Parts: sequence; structure tokens; C-alpha cells
Amino acid sequence: MPHPLSKVRANATVNVTPSALDRAPQFALPIMHVVARWAHIDGDLATIFSHMLKVDIAVGAAVYQAFHGTEARRVALFAAAQKALPEWQVIALQATWNATKHSREIRHKFAHHAWGYCEELPDALLLMPTSVVVDRNISLRQRVEELPDGRGVIAPADIDKEKVQVWRAPDFAKAQMDASQASFLIALLHMAIGALPLEVGRRQLLNEPDFRRAVEPLLRGKPSELRAQLAPPGSDPPAPGISTLWDETLGRR
Repeated sequence: MPHPLSKVRANATVNVTPSALDRAPQFALPIMHVVARWAHIDGDLATIFSHMLKVDIAVGAAVYQAFHGTEARRVALFAAAQKALPEWQVIALQATWNATKHSREIRHKFAHHAWGYCEELPDALLLMPTSVVVDRNISLRQRVEELPDGRGVIAPADIDKEKVQVWRAPDFAKAQMDASQASFLIALLHMAIGALPLEVGRRQLLNEPDFRRAVEPLLRGKPSELRAQLAPPGSDPPAPGISTLWDETLGRR
């Protein structure tokens, strides 16, 4: 996982520039993979939102995308879910959202934070909130002391290296893998609670380790019937007649 520059190389000189990726073009692909994956994930969530509103996908997607920011979309999504879905599906939605939250946060950083580099770490890129750069720029112009002749003393502040993250090849690979897994989980969720629920999607979602880790805290204190609805079904296919997809796959008549 990325570490703060203050812990990796506290005396490094930070260079913040839009061309930072030009120095390490091998990292551009995983960065864009994460951004692109989340564009598709938001499309799947817009489809789920449309299903819950019982409207055409073009209408539902337009409404969903009109909510700007992750939090606004989350509130809208769960407000609809509370009215449109049975409780087990609301919990499945919450668990999937929680399981993919970290990857979404990484996507946000890749898209909206500032990139930089330092000569001392040629195998890394630096990533930081834009506020870190703004604070540095303000310090270059802000007077901290007024001299008797009216001139001002400026004391430039160093970049807050605690807020600068060092990203290396394994970190980018992990971010790319996490985005792929997030896409997979959302696709399974869509299969499980979408307009045409598929038993195969529901079963696989409930068996996914990331989903299990996210759903267990949500089930504490819940009735046994609800817990049973979200229990891992195991790897055996459902009995004949439960799932047309499974019956066709296995050649059942």
C-alpha cells in the first residue's frame, strides 16, 4: 500500500506538475484502467437505480447522473432501495457498496488529486490532495510579518509530506486488481437484484469473500430468516426447477 512521503523520504524535494506521468508512462495504464472501470461501474449502478424507480434506463440514468458527487448518488440510491427492494436486497446493496468503497476512493484520488515526482524516488509517483498544493502556493504570497518600512516578510512553507503518498508499481497493480474486483461484485449485484434476477449471480455474490466480509457486520442482530437469505449457498448448484439458467447449463429437463 502507498506510504506517506514523510515516512519514505522525508528530505525529498517534491515536484508537482501535470507532466509527472511523462516520467513514468508505465503507470498511466493502471491509472486509466481504474478510472475506466469505475465509469462502467457507475453505469451498472445507474441501471440498478432505474430498475428500482421502475423507469426506462435512459430516464433513470439521467436522474442518477444528475446527482453530483458520490455521497449524493449514494443517498439517492439507498432512498430508492428502501422503498423498492426487500430487506435482504437492501443489505446486499449496502454490503457491495461497502466492499467496493476503497476502490472508489482510489479512483477519486487518481482523477482529482495532483500528481508529482521526486528525483530521490525514480521508481515512484507522488499523489496528493490539491489542497496541499494550494497551501504551498498561498505560503509563497502570504506575508507573515510586516516590516517598519511597509515591506512584508514571506516564509514559504514546505509541502506537507505527510499528505503526499508514494505510489510504486505494486500499489498501482493492487489498485487495478481492486477496481476489477469492484466491477465484478457490482455486476454480480446487478444480476442478483436487477430487473431479471439470475440465481447464478445471487449465489456467486453471496459466496464472494469480499462480500462475506462486508455483509457479516450488517447481519448482526438481524432475524434468523433474514440471515438465511444472505447465507453463503455453497458451491453446489440449486435443485432442479429453482433456476432455469442452471437447469439449461446442466442439461436438465
